[in-house]
Amino acid sequence: VTLIDLGIYGTGDVKVHLEVIYEELVFYCSKGKIPLHMMGLTRTLVGYGSSADYPTGNWFKGADTVSLCKFLQHKFASVLVACAPDERPYVRNILAMLRACNTFMSTMYHGDVFLTDDERRILIRNGHVVTTKFAACASHAYHTLNIPRYKYQPKYHFFAEVVYKLESDQR
Repeated sequence: VTLIDLGIYGTGDVKVHLEVIYEELVFYCSKGKIPLHMMGLTRTLVGYGSSADYPTGNWFKGADTVSLCKFLQHKFASVLVACAPDERPYVRNILAMLRACNTFMSTMYHGDVFLTDDERRILIRNGHVVTTKFAACASHAYHTLNIPRYKYQPKYHFFAEVVYKLESDQR
């Protein structure tokens, strides 16, 4: 939805924009041999009824979240190069958040049942980046762009609790 907000796909029908984004996602995943289970991107699937909504993903999280985050990191890296100078801080924060999120998830998925000290440090460091950049993006979207885009409850709160628990266990 943020790609649409930034005008990356021009103006027009959100349904068409989501179809184009889905085509790019499929191409990216097939090229990188990344599994993708969803059959399309729709307003319902991204939880975006209107511009007044906080978009929330409604796909099966275990199946496609990693694939989507990898694609979005790739996409926002190219957006950063082409975006207007006043949009760069926002896009940089989004990109930093996605990179940290991908590192966090990769570390979790490739870790064993019990984390090593290095894995825990990686998770804590990247978890802090995710929460800090998420808050910065939420603030920018709400206060500068006047749109609700980053919902704090319940996922952000839960994620912050996971990072807190990792820190607590480290002590």
